[in-house]
Amino acid sequence: MKRYSKEFREEVVTHSYIHSVRSTSKHFGISTSLITSWRKRKAEGVGLENKLPDRTHLRKIDERELVKYLKSVPDCPLVDFAREFGCSVQAVSTALRKFGLEDKSKVTRTKKKGVTHTPST
Repeated sequence: MKRYSKEFREEVVTHSYIHSVRSTSKHFGISTSLITSWRKRKAEGVGLENKLPDRTHLRKIDERELVKYLKSVPDCPLVDFAREFGCSVQAVSTALRKFGLEDKSKVTRTKKKGVTHTPST
């Protein structure tokens, strides 16, 4: 997903008030829905800043911390690991495999209450 600077967004919104949204879309090469969204955000006073912070650094899971947590709570589901380390379930699963630790990939979530369980085999 491409991120646009605040200045560019302001320029697009200003241009769209002078010209039509459709012609602004063609002029800048962006979708009409994006322009409409920016106009709406400006009208509501929310501002045109990026909604999400830049993700220039993805957090890596420290092997020592992971081993320490695994020893303290050996039957912990991946969801709890993810919450503890502030990352996704996939990141925890990948780290466990990378470090050659217990394979917890069979832990799943049910859709009802977010309850975790290990399927019986």
